[in-house]
Amino acid sequence: MKSVIAWSDLKKRPNLYSLFRLLTILPLIWLVYHGYILVAFALYLIGVWTDRLDGKAARARNEVTAIGKILDPLADKVLTLGSMFLLGIPEDMKNAWFFLLGLEFSLMLLGLSAFLHSAAGVNSSFVKLGANLYGKIKFVAEASYIIARFLDKLWHVAGMHFVMWLALLFATGMALMSIVGHLGLNELIPKLKNRA
Repeated sequence: MKSVIAWSDLKKRPNLYSLFRLLTILPLIWLVYHGYILVAFALYLIGVWTDRLDGKAARARNEVTAIGKILDPLADKVLTLGSMFLLGIPEDMKNAWFFLLGLEFSLMLLGLSAFLHSAAGVNSSFVKLGANLYGKIKFVAEASYIIARFLDKLWHVAGMHFVMWLALLFATGMALMSIVGHLGLNELIPKLKNRA
């Protein structure tokens, strides 16, 4: 069976934005390690902005690809989790953060499953490929956490700890909803109710 993943699609502009976001973590590591927090913050914001650009460009140019549906959420996770590790997790948030981390790994496994099915040319209705609305909202909540963390590190802005807690809890809820969406449970539940 023929694979639906076209590796030549990596050269398309939306996927180049995702690749840039994926690779942004490398200079971020160097910048944070060497104390260039403000420059790292600016680079992080550019990386986050590419998330908006890739989807917009893919739809406008009619370049939505199977590899892009995998690359986009993967780049989000690498930038997000990498930035969280780099900036450190406040002690009182570690339990909530590790729970979110577990959900993120679950989402990565679902994405890997969808990718392998797609690469093998197998149509799987079990896992939906690509980001869903909850995953996009989760990314915004995680980005809000990271921005608040940068602001706290740079200028010790009052109230950032509370903002980080809210963003982390909201991201966790959206991660759960994203898993439900990827498994198609949000479509299955109303069908089961109609049968009863």
